[in-house]
Amino acid sequence: MGMKKVLFQPSLPVFALLLTAAALQAQNAQNATLVVRADAECKLSVDGEAKGVLRPDDRMRIVLQLGEHLVEAVPTAGGKRWEQVVNLNEAKTQVLTITLPKAPAAPPAAPKTATTPAPPPPPNPT
Repeated sequence: MGMKKVLFQPSLPVFALLLTAAALQAQNAQNATLVVRADAECKLSVDGEAKGVLRPDDRMRIVLQLGEHLVEAVPTAGGKRWEQVVNLNEAKTQVLTITLPKAPAAPPAAPKTATTPAPPPPPNPT
């Protein structure tokens, strides 16, 4: 009895899975993770795309392609907009801490003065 020689041929789904895994690995090599935190609550955007509200105790993880990205933060309590260009040049995690400009203090309220009621109008002569 002779043995029949069979060559291994991966099925299409296995082959597609291998290609997908390789593509994901190549894509991950072109991405970096930016971890953003802030000292005050703010609305965060990257490259003009809103990312949500960031609170002082939170950290936001954002996966971005390698290269330069514009990070912007606007305090929710009002105040000046903060911005910085971040250069992600390696496929690793980078931390960005945002220190927002302090909003100017509101001027003190003027002291209230006592008002005296106006005198009644003179009687109407008829």
